[in-house]
Amino acid sequence: MIKKLFWIGIFLLASAPGLASIFLIISGLLSSKKNFQKFVQDKWNLVFIFSSILMPLFALLQKNFIEPDATIVPLINNWEKSLTWVGLSNWLPLFFCFIAFQEYVSTEKDRNIFCKLLIAGSFPLIISGFSQFFFQLYGPFEFLNGLIIWFQKPVNPMEGISAVFSNQNYAGAWYCIIFPFSLASFLDNKNSNLNKNICLTFLIFITISLVLTSSRSAWIGLITFIPLLMGISSLIWILPAIFLVSSLILLANGNFVSPDFQLLIRGVLPKWLWLKFASENYTYGLSRIEIWQAAILFILQRPILGWGAASFPLLYYSLNKDIIFHSHNLLLEFALSYGIPLAVLIFGTIFLICILSFLKIYVNHNPRKINLYDRAWFSAFVVLLLSQFVDIQYYDGRISFIFWILLAGLKELINSPKTISNYSSEPLPTDQ
Repeated sequence: MIKKLFWIGIFLLASAPGLASIFLIISGLLSSKKNFQKFVQDKWNLVFIFSSILMPLFALLQKNFIEPDATIVPLINNWEKSLTWVGLSNWLPLFFCFIAFQEYVSTEKDRNIFCKLLIAGSFPLIISGFSQFFFQLYGPFEFLNGLIIWFQKPVNPMEGISAVFSNQNYAGAWYCIIFPFSLASFLDNKNSNLNKNICLTFLIFITISLVLTSSRSAWIGLITFIPLLMGISSLIWILPAIFLVSSLILLANGNFVSPDFQLLIRGVLPKWLWLKFASENYTYGLSRIEIWQAAILFILQRPILGWGAASFPLLYYSLNKDIIFHSHNLLLEFALSYGIPLAVLIFGTIFLICILSFLKIYVNHNPRKINLYDRAWFSAFVVLLLSQFVDIQYYDGRISFIFWILLAGLKELINSPKTISNYSSEPLPTDQ
């Protein structure tokens, strides 16, 4: 019964996050009560329990001991110090989720059910994006007195669809999460043509939706998934395609070919594709490097305690007189808010879980037996994590929930005994 509450929450998360949160919180509380002794004895959990104690302590020290800095006066004059306490809500409840939800993703069967529920629950997201792009149906639409809100704002050709999210990059991140699970479901269906066709239809719809977001990080994620799921040898046919498309984009935007030839190339490529990489849009990528440099500069000024949550906009404005709401890098944002020691402790643990789970899935496995769902799980988390280093979709509650549940699943996979998977009993052709 308790596990079913979690499953309902996962199914509703994409389309009704407010309602899903109720089910997830209840299932998390019940799980933590049932498994409290087991949770506190786990070495991985102790890292986040310890961090949950240190972060409020650091916030208290920031509030009482941050002194005026002559070079950054606007921060002291305008920063609301209570925001550093509000910022804890992006982390402490999610640490709890990481610990409490481990019971629900501890076995291979549980993780496979999670994958399928996440795909099925994302169907409204696909409908939302298609209606937004093809039928110009815009919101926001509200249901249950605002408990469920679908944004569906008008589509900017240079931004792409956002579906039920407020931003196309958030939508792209979500499609990247469910894409490997959908691909694994399609590849795993060998006996039923009906199921295989349903999975293929979902896979096509998800791929189209991901492309229509116009999110470059999502596009890169789409390319990354293939070798992660199907093996390094799949690069033999992926790399030529990447090289061809990249060359055409370069020719469409470069000034080293004749105008007539450039127009020809632009006629071959979809306009939205080559425009996405045009120089006037690429300059934003250069400014992002400047944002990271500024964030590192501020981190080095207060490396131990950090500046406090939500301080980056004022810090950056004091330096460049530009308004930037965050550092576009989750690791830098965390280190700037709460200091380098805590950043190393938390993200170092996350990286270590990634490394150990990679070894468990790709190296220390029976080469004759491949678990596609474990590969999809790892791929979804790693691509989601990497995308946080060029943008921060983490601050959307749906994505942060999935972030920590996927991490919990990888942690459980590391601790699980080495077993032979019941799924994908034959090796993939690309892994032979």
